[in-house]
Parts: sequence; C-alpha cells; structure tokens
Amino acid sequence: MKITMADINSVLQMLVPKDKRFYPLFEKSAQSLTDMSKAMVEGLSGSDVERINMLATISQFEKQGDAYTDAIVREANAIFLVPFDREDIYELAVVLDDVADFMHSAAKKINLYKPRQIHPNMIAIAKLIQEQCDSLNQIVGELPEMYYSDRVQKCIAEIRNNEKRAEELRDETLVALFNEENDVIEKIKIKEIITTLTKSADSAEVAASVMEGILVKVS
Repeated sequence: MKITMADINSVLQMLVPKDKRFYPLFEKSAQSLTDMSKAMVEGLSGSDVERINMLATISQFEKQGDAYTDAIVREANAIFLVPFDREDIYELAVVLDDVADFMHSAAKKINLYKPRQIHPNMIAIAKLIQEQCDSLNQIVGELPEMYYSDRVQKCIAEIRNNEKRAEELRDETLVALFNEENDVIEKIKIKEIITTLTKSADSAEVAASVMEGILVKVS
C-alpha cells in the first residue's frame, strides 16, 4: 500500500496533543472583540456622555485583548507540540488584536476630534463590525473541533460580505463629504474616523481567512 504525504500529515495531526490552554485564550480574545464592538455601537448611537464612556470601556477591552495576545504568544513559545502550526497561532493572535486596535483607535479619534455629529455610516460600519465579531467568536468556538464545517463557512462568508459592505459605505461617505461638506476640517475628521473603522472590518476579514486556512489544512 502506497503511503502519501497526506496520510503522514493525518497521522501526525492525530498525535499532536490538543493542548487546552490555547483555545480558552483565543475564546477570551474573541469574546473581548464581541464586547468591544457592542460598546462601540452603543456609544456611537448614544449621547455625548455615552461616547465619552465608550472610549473608557473600549480602552479596557483593548488592554484585555493585549493581555490575551501576549499570553497566546508566550504559550506558543513555551510548548513544543502545538495544536496547529505555530505561525498560524501567532498570525491569528495578531490579527484578532488588530481588530481591537482599530476599534480603539477609532474611539480615540472620535474623542479627540469631536466631530459635529456622528455620521450615520459610522454607526452602520460599527454594526457591521459587531456582526463580524459575533461571527469570529463562533468560528473560534469551532477551532477545537478542527473541522471546516458548514457553519464555519457561513460565518466566513458573512464576515467577507460585511467587509465589502464596510468599504462601500466608506467610499460612499467620502464621495458625499467632498461633494457636500464645505468645512475642510470636518471633512478630515470624518474621513479619519470612518477610514479607521473600516480597517477594523478589514482586519476581521483577515482573521476569518487565517482561521479558514487553519481549518482547511487540518480537515
């Protein structure tokens, strides 16, 4: 009987211990994103006071996310046999952190720039990010199964659709700004905020792609 490289990889994968320390850390990181994105939507939709409180809440979640990322990297460096490729562990930890960092950056810019009003498309993009974070949370919950399931594929498709829609909303906003807004300073404020929000949606799509790659390789 001819043994293929795929057969060898399959056997090796079964021998690799499913170290339980990684998955809870990724789950906490993903849950932090879900909570952060919810706070973002609520803050953008609320009063000036709620937006100020939003920054404090998001900053707290961002610090939590940094701690989870550091813990994941430490575990990856300390363990000889990891549940999937070490490079994938690093990349996933970093891109999940990127989603948080761009949300945090957007919240800081809102607090610093104090635009006259919150543009409706800022709220729309924040809601798309919230949906993406919910989907990321679901995919992370599926990682221990190491199976590229229909549910995972659906979540990835939704994340990608939301990323495309966020970019469309960003472009629509910028076109309208330069055609309709006469205040140059206000244009710059809104452009900076909405572009940063869109980068968070972009990072969520990258995170989904990383997890897709992990699950396709081991399925």
